[in-house]
Parts: sequence; structure tokens; C-alpha cells
Amino acid sequence: TLLSVMDATLNRGPLALVARLKGLNPRKLYEGADRVLVATLDTLDTAPSGSHAVYTGPMVTGSPATIERPPVVLVSLSTTYIEGQREVIQTILDVARRFPVIRFDAAMVLAKKHIQRLWWPVPGAGDSIPSRAQYAMSQAEFDARMPVEFWREVVDRVAAEVPGTLLLAEAFWMLEGYFVRTLGMHRVYNSAFMHMLRDENGAGYRRLLRETLEFDPEILKRYVNFMSNPDEETALEQFGKGDKYFGVAMVLATMPGLPMLGHGQVQGFGEKYGMEYRRATLDERPDRWLVERHEREIFPLLHRRAWFAEARDFLLYDFVRDGRVDEHVLAYSNGSGPQRSLVVYHDRFATTSGSIRDSAAYAVKAADGSKRLVRRSLAEGLGLPNDTAA
Repeated sequence: TLLSVMDATLNRGPLALVARLKGLNPRKLYEGADRVLVATLDTLDTAPSGSHAVYTGPMVTGSPATIERPPVVLVSLSTTYIEGQREVIQTILDVARRFPVIRFDAAMVLAKKHIQRLWWPVPGAGDSIPSRAQYAMSQAEFDARMPVEFWREVVDRVAAEVPGTLLLAEAFWMLEGYFVRTLGMHRVYNSAFMHMLRDENGAGYRRLLRETLEFDPEILKRYVNFMSNPDEETALEQFGKGDKYFGVAMVLATMPGLPMLGHGQVQGFGEKYGMEYRRATLDERPDRWLVERHEREIFPLLHRRAWFAEARDFLLYDFVRDGRVDEHVLAYSNGSGPQRSLVVYHDRFATTSGSIRDSAAYAVKAADGSKRLVRRSLAEGLGLPNDTAA
């Protein structure tokens, strides 16, 4: 895991913690960074001036009294960026030769647009970090220092030199689509699933699905969908434990891609978790009713993931009510042969009625690389016979 720590206030987080433990000014660590640097307390003590350390362990946050391992800090983007980029990519390739799956934590901060925003902003940019204003540079100079996307280079090099390695990225800030469509990342955590279904933003989620289908339906298989993670509130806090929770969990279990259940989600635990916690602080017991409802309604779907995991036959439908599309209804089918499924989910507590007939457009690629948009009917999606007498 490549860890990146960026704290605009310079007063909290692992980087500031390292500085406080060593009696250093956190700002000096930021200003002194001239390349991608990963270091622990030990290597900061022993590394010669001007050198860089290697990744040696996981990041641990908290008060100094609770730390049992040296915290790790990554100071990101070099003034000699190309050299630093090559070193990091070589490290990734070395790891790939040893492990078949690599997970990149907070990968979005190393996307070109956010490296620029967080570290080397365009003069006068309104969304940059105020403390980095003195390091502003023109767009032309930044492009010269970083001519290509770092992650595109990583994906291409891994494919060429260590084929068969699965690259999984945490890419929030609504960059999931960019990471899989443009950068070619193999798997990406899909925070849009959690946020949009939690907020009952059916129109937004359906729009993302339509755009993906029109670009390439196979992209849907690259998303890791979830209802909670260590950086967010628990699934219990966000979705409750009633019908809304089980409706979204049903969608989670039946969408293409990879469903991910959070720690304690099935049991109904309300305490957040993360690698900085040594043990649970609440004495929680599994909610037996909640577990049993999972066993009745969700687990059977997970046992049939082969019906839902592929995107080749996935079709998204418009739910039409009184001549208009009800964006709060998510309707889709999947499967082939005798194994067909139809899922219809209403994302809010309300009453609706309508009909489903034709699918949204999806891309079909030809052998020459060209593509065309196609629609299919519900009958075709479910494999029903074209017989009016049937």
C-alpha cells in the first residue's frame, strides 16, 4: 500500500505526529520535500541528508502513548518528479512480483489534477491549498514536470512486466470513473454507490450507470461497491437496519462488480473501525434478528453471484410512470440462458407505479474497435419467447 498524507492545516495527522514526536516543525517536513519520500521514525533518524527511505510498515495514528509501531509518512511529489516517479513505479513492480494483488490507499491524491491542486497550484486557483500558494507554477511548467498520469504509467508497466497482477485503488472525490475508464485501473472502490443510494439520489446513480454503459458495460465489473468503510460512518448509522438497508444491500448483492461488506455490518455493530484501533471500545453483541434477515434475504443472492457479477448481459431500464421516467426506481436485469434475474428497487419510502419496457442504450464493440449503441427490450433481457400467443 502506498500511503499519502496531506494535511492542509499542518497541525494534525501522522505527518504532524511524526514531527511532534521528534520535536520538529511539521511545516519544515513539507517544505523540505524534494521527492516522493516514505519514512518511519527510525529511518528519519538514520537516513543521510538528501536521501529517501523506503516503505517499512503501516501507518498508525493516535496519541504518542498508544503507538506501538513507528508511524509512516509520505511526502508527495518531487521537484524532480520524473526521477521520483520512476523509483516508486519500480517499487510497485517489485511488490507485484511477490504478490498477485496490490491495493493503493488514497490513490486519488496522486492523480495529476490533485497533485497540482494540493502541491503546485496554478497561480490564482481558487481550489488550491492556501499554504502552497508560494509554490504556484504555470500550467505549462507543471505539464513539463508531469507530462503523463502517474497511475496510467503504473497500469501500463504492470501489464507489460508483471501481467496477471490485480491493481485495486481507493479513488474517492468522485474519481472512480476516471480511474477505471481513463487510467485503466483494474478495480476501484465505488463511493458513489454508498453516497447516492444513501441520499436517495436515484437520478445521479442511474446517470452514472447510463454513462458507463454507453462507454463500455465491462467497466461495471471493475467497481467495488460498498455501504461503509473505515473512513465513513457505519452502515447502521447511514442506512439503519430496516427496509432501506436491505433494499440497498440487495442492490449491492446483485450489481456487476464486487460487493464489499463492512466490518460488523451484518451483525449491526455501531462502532467505527480502522487500523488505528487496537480493540473495540464498545461491548456490542450481534443483532440476531438482523443476522437472520441477512441469512434469509441477502446471503442466498451472494451464493448466486455468478448470476450477477458479469456485465455482458446487464441491462438498465427506465421505469415509466404517466409518460415520465421515475428516477427513484432502479430496474435492471442480468444473466443468460435459464439463469435470468430482474431487480426493481425504489430508493425511497413512497408509493409509485409504472411499467418497464426498453433498456437504456449500451455500447457494443466491433472487431475493428468501433462501437454502436444498442437497446433491448425487457422480454429480450429475460429471454422470453417472442410469441404473442404464449
